[in-house]
Amino acid sequence: MATALSQGALPQVGETYGKYTLLERLATGGMAEVFRAMSTSIGGFQKEVALKRILPHLSTDAEFVSLFIDEAKLTVSLNHGNIVQVFDFGRIESNYYLAMELVDGKDMTQILIKQSKRRMTVPLEVAFFIMAETLRGLEYAHQRRGPDDQPLGIVHRDVSPHNILVSYDGEVKITDFGIAKARNKVSLTRPGVVLGKFAYMSPEQARGHEVDPRSDVYSAGITLYETLTGRRLFYSEDPAQILSKVRNPRVPAPSRYNEQIQPGIDKLVMKALSVDRESRFQSCRELANALETELHRLAPGFNDSHLAHFMKGLFEDEVGPRKFAMAATRPIEKATERIVPLTPSMIVHRDAIDGQDGALDDPLLMALREKALADPNLWTLVELGELLERMKRPQEAERVYRVAGMKFAQNGHLVQAVALYVRIRELKGWNARLALEVEGVRSLPGQNNEVLLERLGELANDELGDFLRQIVALQGPAAGSKLVVSPLFSELDSAEFANLAGMLELRRVPPGTRIIKEGDPGEFLCIVARGRVLVYCKNYHGQKVYLSSLADGDCFGEFSFFTGEPRAATAEALEEVLYFEIKQRDFDLVLDRFPNLTNGLLRFYKGRVVSTLLAKSEVFGGLRTKDRLWLLEQLELVHVNAGDVVLREGEQSDGFYLIKSGEVEVYSERRGYLFINKLRSGEFFGELAALTGQPRNASVRALGPCELLRLSGKALQELLQTTPEVREIIDNHIILREAELARRLTAGGQLI
Repeated sequence: MATALSQGALPQVGETYGKYTLLERLATGGMAEVFRAMSTSIGGFQKEVALKRILPHLSTDAEFVSLFIDEAKLTVSLNHGNIVQVFDFGRIESNYYLAMELVDGKDMTQILIKQSKRRMTVPLEVAFFIMAETLRGLEYAHQRRGPDDQPLGIVHRDVSPHNILVSYDGEVKITDFGIAKARNKVSLTRPGVVLGKFAYMSPEQARGHEVDPRSDVYSAGITLYETLTGRRLFYSEDPAQILSKVRNPRVPAPSRYNEQIQPGIDKLVMKALSVDRESRFQSCRELANALETELHRLAPGFNDSHLAHFMKGLFEDEVGPRKFAMAATRPIEKATERIVPLTPSMIVHRDAIDGQDGALDDPLLMALREKALADPNLWTLVELGELLERMKRPQEAERVYRVAGMKFAQNGHLVQAVALYVRIRELKGWNARLALEVEGVRSLPGQNNEVLLERLGELANDELGDFLRQIVALQGPAAGSKLVVSPLFSELDSAEFANLAGMLELRRVPPGTRIIKEGDPGEFLCIVARGRVLVYCKNYHGQKVYLSSLADGDCFGEFSFFTGEPRAATAEALEEVLYFEIKQRDFDLVLDRFPNLTNGLLRFYKGRVVSTLLAKSEVFGGLRTKDRLWLLEQLELVHVNAGDVVLREGEQSDGFYLIKSGEVEVYSERRGYLFINKLRSGEFFGELAALTGQPRNASVRALGPCELLRLSGKALQELLQTTPEVREIIDNHIILREAELARRLTAGGQLI
């Protein structure tokens, strides 16, 4: 059972970490640790994931954090059967994490070590199959294009046995794009910078030269060589010696160490390991095709079930027989028919068949049904509904959306539920019956499946109805479903919830879209229904500060929405994003009609505004994340009205103020009224008295309604003891402001 996290400590096994429960620590390295964890939000169901978390001492390392975020941005957009899928990434307090597909199996290093202990090499057919599958995943990444239809230029740069995973069911997946190079990245792609495992680098990578996909071909060639021979190709106890060998490689033919290797295979491996890039295989696809040709010649019909059989022979003594249900009964059976990917031309449209309503007799529908049952994810169910829409079967699409919407609501994901009911509204229009049904959805979080089936009513006794009943029965509500908080939606009662669902519109944008841009005007906030959005801004020093990674149910754009100021951050879609856009004028109407929204919701969003303001502040923008979070806890929000005097000249107080919204006037009355300065959102005042304890040397008055963030002198002094860079900024401002005050006093108030 999960336990709550103690104050100030990182969560460990058995404790909760955001929306995850940590079940088991799988690995710990020098930079990150990996847990098996349970998520209760991915796709609306509980799901086991591999959660990769930066070690605490590296969370404040800007370059490493940038590397980690680059990996997340890159891999979240990759969706291929031979690449480990990234479901989620973000930050909890000051710690960044990735939630990835959990591959139940071993990496190639573990396979090679286990086989070596048996004094055997990996069978040729197994080696060919594993490497061909790995190369297919790499080729997909190499060929990826961005929203502008330009190649992303992805190069993995760390292809090695450690990063090739083989499941007990015979799946092969490449992982860890942590130092991958892409066209749109700047992190760590400088000439001369060498990153990766030295023993698996291409010569050009080891020399610090520019790399292209042929570098991954070479690294895959090293892994293939070691798999076939059972020997390390470039090995030394001294890393400098390894680097020297890789830069100037001398590679003996693999047949020297494995007599089963024929001349044709020697030639293939040596071509992959050619020092001259132009002489290598020119793509991972080309090398994969060559390996599959050898595989077909050597072992016709070899497939994933035979790889599972090999894994069973290696690891059954460690994990038991239950893991190998997909293993073939014999090492190699006769050739089996490969599954051919479905294409649009294979779709059987509704007007071309004589089947009755509710039939799932289309190849794509059948594929989505099997996918949804094998790997429960409500968004797969939504895809099935969208396909039914495209096939001109709106009534069946509506049935699918209703089940998906109620299952999302059952697990506390009200934003996603509303998104599905908006789709239903678009299909059939808004009416009183639908409004009453949506009212009932608001009370579904935490309810059992029996209640859900009762609310759904008759699902029809056809193939689609049977399938939907299976989906309902797959899982009940996730633990803590009643406690899940959705921005805006959780603040509403049932009637208000239905009213809002009746007026919202959904927007859909492709990957790479800048939904909002820092500095632009804007008066709307957004709530993510599906997808991943990265939010970042530039601090006062021009450095990029990653604020958050947002997923289903999160919101963004609240800074401008609540302050009227230009956008404080950029929000970029990392994948296709479905979101609600709420304009200020519509929200004013919502506030008038839905009283439950007011104070609590405003406090929630304004807390985010404060965090953004600190990140952009000249004084505090350069703070480490943990220091900025500590500061956020110390700040007190102060509301002042137009004309209120915040500080009075000569008084004794030690408050330091950061302007959250509005404008203030700084003036002196020592020689009559003397205007000194006007300060706006993001600027500060009161620093001299806060640091020195001296009386106030000027007065400050609000020019309109203002929100100020007050920090006590004691808290400021505590912060400055550990952040000398902040002390230097404030000291410089004190010098400049005292000089400006002296000039104005000397000029008799003539300097305006």
